[in-house]
This record gives sequence, C-alpha cells and structure tokens, in this order.
Amino acid sequence: MLGIGDPFVILTKIGSIEMDASLDEDHRLDSIVTRNPIEDGSQYSDHIVLLPIVLELTCRVSDTSLYYFSIAQAGKEGRANQAYFELVKLQNNRKPFDVDTGIRVYENMVIENLSVPRNSKDGHSIRFNMVLVEIPIIGDNVKSNRELIAKDVRHSAIGSVSKGYVQKELIS
Repeated sequence: MLGIGDPFVILTKIGSIEMDASLDEDHRLDSIVTRNPIEDGSQYSDHIVLLPIVLELTCRVSDTSLYYFSIAQAGKEGRANQAYFELVKLQNNRKPFDVDTGIRVYENMVIENLSVPRNSKDGHSIRFNMVLVEIPIIGDNVKSNRELIAKDVRHSAIGSVSKGYVQKELIS
C-alpha cells in the first residue's frame, strides 16, 4: 500500500500511445477577465473569456516497459523510439485526440509543442515534454472539457479500469 510521499507511476495515454510514466502533469484552466477603465481611474470587469484547457506533460517511455515488465531490443525499433515516431505522427496528423491523464480523460486535444530532451542518463528511454491544447468543438449538445469537469461528468472512454487513475509502485 502506498503512503503519502511514496513514489508512484501515473499511467497516461496520449491518443493510442501509452506512456510508461507521467512524471509531471500541469492541468491549466485559464480565463481572461476583461477590465475596462472608468473616469476615476479604477477598472470594472463585466466579462470572463474561458480559454481552451492546456495540459503540460512530462512523460517517459522505455524499451523496458514499467507496465508490462517486458524487455524490448534496444535500437531503432525499441518502444521508446516507436513512441517518439507515433507522437510526431499524431502531431503531424493535425486531428484532435483524447488524452487520458491521472486526473481525467480530455477530449479534442492536439499537440502544440513536443520536445525530447536527451542526456547520457536516459539509457534506452525517452522523456517527452508536451504542451497539449484543447480544440473546442462547436455543435448541438457538444460539451467542452471544462463543462464536463464542472459537472463532474466522466468521459465515456473511461472503461471499468481507468488507466489514468491507476497508480503502480515504482520498483527500486
């Protein structure tokens, strides 16, 4: 059983690509509060613009999966490199996809920024830094991620086992 402060892995899925671990997640729900000056120099606000949700994720994929405990061969066809190629393909596709995080599943997301920092300690793994942005879909009975969160509605793609909520202990 995990205690407070114990390390754990949050499983994340970006489109159909499973990450071994989400190292950092930043879920941003920003808005702009309009400000209009009046004669005495003070300002009043009369409107709030809700901006699309932004996710900043740092994830890792290794040739040795933390989830399946399987060992892949290092090299061009390893799991880590394959995840890199799939993320680039997902970004180039320019179509929205779902992102399953440790908090919830977000619909209609796209990759705005993808960076892959490497150093000598990475071994046969790749760390991905990503900025994902919600693409609002307009139409009848369409709910934005923000509306679903406000109503605490779970995404229909979450099955009986929510991968975004699974926490596995790290093996030392």
